[in-house]
Amino acid sequence: AVPIFIHLTPDEEAQLQKLLSDPNTHPKVRRRALAVRLSAQHWSAPRIAQFLGCHHTTVLNDLKRWQKHRYDGLADGKAPGDTPKITSEVKAYLTTLLAE
Repeated sequence: AVPIFIHLTPDEEAQLQKLLSDPNTHPKVRRRALAVRLSAQHWSAPRIAQFLGCHHTTVLNDLKRWQKHRYDGLADGKAPGDTPKITSEVKAYLTTLLAE
């Protein structure tokens, strides 16, 4: 596989640094932002993965999402699978039954 290295503009670098230093940033978003920054510093995916304590395919997926979606790629995507089968009406009915 061909290694992926990200190129960041100075503005993107600054925005990612802001995300990393914000205590309200979700941990997964922080990890992804750090992976992108490290890739921009020519760290390989296996090296980033070892540093972050995750699998290198996770890092590669994060970098590909950044390439395709930029900042939107840092957030969690839609979970796989079907939409829930329980409607709000059924949920309310079950809650009433369970409360009895």
